[in-house]
Amino acid sequence: MKIRREYMPVVTVMLLPKMSEERLRKLHQKIVKAMVRLGAPNITREESFFTLFPGDQMQYGLGSEVVVKVENLLESPGISDNALEELTKALSKEFAAILRSTIPSVKTVMSVIKMVHPSTKTSHTWSWVNRF
Repeated sequence: MKIRREYMPVVTVMLLPKMSEERLRKLHQKIVKAMVRLGAPNITREESFFTLFPGDQMQYGLGSEVVVKVENLLESPGISDNALEELTKALSKEFAAILRSTIPSVKTVMSVIKMVHPSTKTSHTWSWVNRF
């Protein structure tokens, strides 16, 4: 087994209502398509990142407020702060639209997106809230 340090992006979707495996797979595929289409750095296909759907201990409020957390996205060297902000905003809007189409009862989608610079290892975090 080989082990190496690598920044593997992780998308975690939290506070979802109980969903079938089929609905979760469809949601996963929509997230993959959005990440690739919007040009998220180093995301070229499904295997470029992990998608997690952790369960929640409390049922109250599930599905009305959803949190999408994206971690370890690599910043493209030379990209401006403004361009990074626009990319994170576009991802947030896309996540909100995907979740709204999957869960019509959703009222709020909060996206927290953390990007890491590959050489300096510094990170930037953006938080966007979409309300319906």
